[in-house]
Amino acid sequence: MVLSVIVIGIVGCTPQLGSDTRGWTPVTAADDVVYAGTREGKVVALYDDGSVPTEKWEFPAGEDTTVSGTFHTPVIGDDLIYVTAVDGFVYALEKDTGRSDGRGWKRELVDPDEGQSLVAGPALDTLRQILIVGSENGYLYALDAVTSEELWRFKADGKIWTTPEIKNGVVYFGSHDKNIYALDISTGEERWRTPTDGVIVAKPFVWNDLVIVGSFDRKIYALDARYGEIQWEFETKNWIWASAIGNNSSIFVGSMDGNIYSVDKYGVEQWSHELGSPIVSTPVLVPRGLVVASIDGKLTLLETSTGDTVTASLTLPDDEIKAPLYTIPLDENDLSTTGVQDSGGNQRESVFIGSQDGTILRIQIKSVQSQLWCFDTKDKEPCG
Repeated sequence: MVLSVIVIGIVGCTPQLGSDTRGWTPVTAADDVVYAGTREGKVVALYDDGSVPTEKWEFPAGEDTTVSGTFHTPVIGDDLIYVTAVDGFVYALEKDTGRSDGRGWKRELVDPDEGQSLVAGPALDTLRQILIVGSENGYLYALDAVTSEELWRFKADGKIWTTPEIKNGVVYFGSHDKNIYALDISTGEERWRTPTDGVIVAKPFVWNDLVIVGSFDRKIYALDARYGEIQWEFETKNWIWASAIGNNSSIFVGSMDGNIYSVDKYGVEQWSHELGSPIVSTPVLVPRGLVVASIDGKLTLLETSTGDTVTASLTLPDDEIKAPLYTIPLDENDLSTTGVQDSGGNQRESVFIGSQDGTILRIQIKSVQSQLWCFDTKDKEPCG
């Protein structure tokens, strides 16, 4: 299986983590529409009015065609939504119709028959209209986001499972070769690489002038964004899979040891909170705090300064959460204490979750955590 390598050495309470090539039900949302990859190998768009979701479109259309699966969050552009798939293709789908022709396109980067896939999610530079995609063949590709033309490619010495991060014209990513890289987005020229002692699968997080990224050597690294020099390291008790996130004062990162950690700009631990099972899903910040999901389906809202539980945790029955959580993104021109804008129309103050049983949930985070809706992507109807 494409991800079977990851099973080796994993803690006993997370058997087969990542070994299912049908994907992780990743979810994103904007303008009262929710987009998700499904366990049936489809990409769906749902109308979201805050009550009962209805299907807007499905790609590919028809029962006999699929994209095999998706692992990481689709990226929303002005007219297109970009998805990387297990079948080795990058898809650019029209937001209104879900079509890959017309303004949309698809491009094959790797061949699954050769044991390769696209595990990493895409990253979009909206200013330059460049789409960055990593692959299991070790190449990082830069594609014209409008035409799919290849602009450049860069070869790492191992598979690339990390979703790249783009900041100020620089692409940051990690590899199975245990290195963290920085490339010029316009040319693909390497600016620096920094070795760690473990495989890198987490998406880098650029915070102030630091690149924060976790490794399978159990450490969180803070690198100087310009030169790649290690500024500090913070050690946890197991692998780091999820991306770090942060607000104005703290960095938050979940570990497969079951803890979410808060560290300051010097790498000093401020607090930790144990959820009881590994954390694979990247958490999110909302106006009321930090929302974290453990793999066993437990969703917890924490106070960002203390790590204390704000409301009673929700637990999804007989389910697992591996895909990144999603909320309306940060407006970088208006940083708040939590780091999330107090806007987003109908979808504000909500967290969208894709679970391993193929359901998509929208959870409202206010004085209590409440489920607004649930949609079963297999039966194509509301659930629960």
